[in-house]
Parts: sequence; structure tokens; C-alpha cells
Amino acid sequence: VISARDFTLVNFGTPECTHCRKFAAPWQEVEVTLSSDAQVVDADGQLAAVQAVRMNCLEHADICEAQHVMSWPAVRLYLRSTADQPRYAQFDGTESAAELMKWVRQQVASKHLHAGVTYHHMFREGCRITGEVEVVRVPGKLHIDAQHSVRSTANPRLVNVSHTVHHLSFGYPVPWQELQRLPDDYRIHNNPLDGKTFTTERFHEAPRHYIQVVS
Repeated sequence: VISARDFTLVNFGTPECTHCRKFAAPWQEVEVTLSSDAQVVDADGQLAAVQAVRMNCLEHADICEAQHVMSWPAVRLYLRSTADQPRYAQFDGTESAAELMKWVRQQVASKHLHAGVTYHHMFREGCRITGEVEVVRVPGKLHIDAQHSVRSTANPRLVNVSHTVHHLSFGYPVPWQELQRLPDDYRIHNNPLDGKTFTTERFHEAPRHYIQVVS
């Protein structure tokens, strides 16, 4: 769960725990707040998704042990990370929904979670797009999007559209010998995206290229 969300607020507890039962109502209020567009923003001013999760440490004792949960209830805010190397902050306030929400907002507002995503392990894989499209000679737009496949739905929180343009041209291919005859000032404007790499440094970003085609 913590690897698929920006932030995950986890309430570790057990049904038999007296303090957990007292905390049930404030926790439910927080769950409702976070699920109803709470508008929580990070240090970069980006809207951050915070998922509230209850963890029953009787049913999932192995998870609670692996996370070194020493007492209940234990409320932690996990940043997007892996289970073997979790990053989190633990709430040590009172059993108050208002105080917990205030703490969540402060924690999220101090984190630059969306920065440096080019190194996320999910981005080791990619795809190559090749082909051609026939368009009419009028002003318009060409969209190349990361979409769902016929068998699976893409997780938009983990889609990185960084890319390298090996070649993009309009019209019939121009022989290399003819391109060399053009003045340098003109030749550099032919296929201006070729060989360039465009990297998105944050989640939920997608570059746009604006090209004026003159024929």
C-alpha cells in the first residue's frame, strides 16, 4: 500500500485494545475527512493523496512486527516508500480528530515527495513508440498519452512519461544530402526534437511540445 500512494496514514491497533476503541470515533472522522477531498498540499504546493488505512495487528501480526509497532493505537504517516525501507512519522498527540488532521497537514506540507521521481524503482521499465499518422493540413494537436490497455488499468500515480524523442518529422522524409545544403540557421529547425530527452521531475507531470510546422 505505501508504495502506491503519496502518503498513507496507518492506524495500528487491535479490537481488544481499550485505547483503540476510544480512538475509533476520532479516527473515523479523519477517514471521512481524507476521503472527501481534504485538499492536503505538500511543500511544493501540489495536492497530495493521503489514504487512511486501519491495520489489525491480531490478523496481521507479521506486518506489525515487521514495522516494529510497540504499542496500540499507533498512528503513522508513511511516505511513498517500500515495505522493507519505510519512511514515516509517528503521531504522538491526543486522541483528537482535529489535532490529528492538523498534524497530517503539517507533515505533508513539509515534504517534497514529488521531487526526484526519476529514480523511483517503478521507472526502470519503459516502452518504445513508433509509427506514422496521417493528418489534414490545418492547425491541430497530436496527442501521445499513456493510456490503459485492454487487459489492465494504469496506476496514474506511478506513471512517468519521461521520454527521448529519437525522431519526429512531418511530411515526406528529406534525404540527408539535401538537408546538408540548407544554411545552418534553417537546418537546426528541421526536426527540432530529434535526439532530445525530456524528464519529468515530479509525479503527475507531463511535458508538452509546441512545434510550428511550415510547408
